[in-house]
Amino acid sequence: MSHRREAFNIILSMPRGTEAAVVRAAACEVMRDEFKGHRYAMVLHEHQENPHVHVVVRAERDDGRRLNPRKADLHRWRERFAAALRGYGIEAAATRQAVRGVMRRPDRLWQITARNEGRLRRERAPVNEQSLMNERNEALGNWSGLAQVFASSRDPEDRALAGEVERFLRAAPIFARHLAAQHPLLRHTQDTQQPERTKTHQSDDRPQDTGGPER
Repeated sequence: MSHRREAFNIILSMPRGTEAAVVRAAACEVMRDEFKGHRYAMVLHEHQENPHVHVVVRAERDDGRRLNPRKADLHRWRERFAAALRGYGIEAAATRQAVRGVMRRPDRLWQITARNEGRLRRERAPVNEQSLMNERNEALGNWSGLAQVFASSRDPEDRALAGEVERFLRAAPIFARHLAAQHPLLRHTQDTQQPERTKTHQSDDRPQDTGGPER
């Protein structure tokens, strides 16, 4: 009896409001380009919160080579999916969880079904934040450096962007817990922007936008 994996399950999804037909078309492009020689089946689901495509891919290719995906492969598939969506006029970017300040482990389909039916006996352990420390710190350092560049600009719009970056970081729990201790320079952005904010308030009584950066 072989213990080799004979097939892989892939889910390609977009947020609610995205046209389902476009999600399906983009998924078809990914499968055509990334899985040449593999047999696969795919189905579009629209009945849940977001349109998504389930794909089952046979591990063994027609020439006998086997699919053995790694994290880099998974991210490349996501990037290819985002690029295909942009080709249809949909704004999409394949950013990593650490860059977005997100730390979660998506449930598998059988877990979602079992939970909905009350048959899930044990929940999965939460993500080990320690295991993601290097990736999180790298992302935090990049965001912090970007904020510093914007904050030191003479352009008021750039300085406003520095404030947007700072608010985004402070709103993301995995960044906010480590922000002050690991990247104290980011506090400088707040000090740098304060006089500009005061001037803006004095010259313009309109409320200021306090939302995070577009993602």
